[in-house]
Amino acid sequence: MDVSLSCRRPWKCSKSLSTIHPNPTARSKFTMYTAAVLLLAAALATAEVHTVDVGEGGLVFEPQTLTVKTGDTVIFHLYPRHNVMTGPFSSPCTPTDGDGGFYSGEFDDTDDGEKKFVVNVTSEDAAYYYCSVQRHCQNGMVGGWNLP
Repeated sequence: MDVSLSCRRPWKCSKSLSTIHPNPTARSKFTMYTAAVLLLAAALATAEVHTVDVGEGGLVFEPQTLTVKTGDTVIFHLYPRHNVMTGPFSSPCTPTDGDGGFYSGEFDDTDDGEKKFVVNVTSEDAAYYYCSVQRHCQNGMVGGWNLP
């Protein structure tokens, strides 16, 4: 659409032209950008932080189970001679094959829970985890989130 105005002061004409004929593409991009920012802010506002003590009271995860959502964060507080590793429900006490699992690593000194292992939740699928130190898992040191 061509709009032509004749006026003696071009700076006033350009103002009028932008008021009469705003750029619909720019408005659409602004609206999409604003919507994306609002959705991201809403997702971050609903994200939760969960904490799990690993071995503070012996061969236990406390709490043993969690309910998490995508975007949540799980912080494992590691206590001496304990770790956390994911494993399949069908084969307890064995590491997850391939990608998708996590492992805190082994530490001699965890400073009584001050050493933290952080996991960002990227799926609402069930996750099973256990302590892989010696026979801790076989003795019941297991946990998980979103368990069926």
